[in-house]
Amino acid sequence: MTLTLRPGSPDTLARIAAHPAQRIAELLPWNWRREASTPRPPEMHTNKACRVTKIARVAAELDEDEKWLSDIARGMEPQDGLVWVYGPGDEETIAYTDFGIGQVQELIAIHRDQTD
Repeated sequence: MTLTLRPGSPDTLARIAAHPAQRIAELLPWNWRREASTPRPPEMHTNKACRVTKIARVAAELDEDEKWLSDIARGMEPQDGLVWVYGPGDEETIAYTDFGIGQVQELIAIHRDQTD
């Protein structure tokens, strides 16, 4: 029998050494339960953005003023899809993930509803 252990299962690794070989099936994923004393592995956050679009391009594509777009998106955070891009010297600009562009479009709609 071949066991393939996935990353993130340190409690399984810790239990194998002391576990009787004739009862190895108890350690199969569908048979075991995490022991309460075994700490959970820390969650890892991974950025799933494969590309970002600079604010100037987003403004052009949405036919909006770049400064206005920057002002209404001021409260956005990285989890909202906002990314700061830094260049040489003091150059910096806002960019958005695809998700962030959708968030900006929602902010535009909210802002327009409030001003109508």
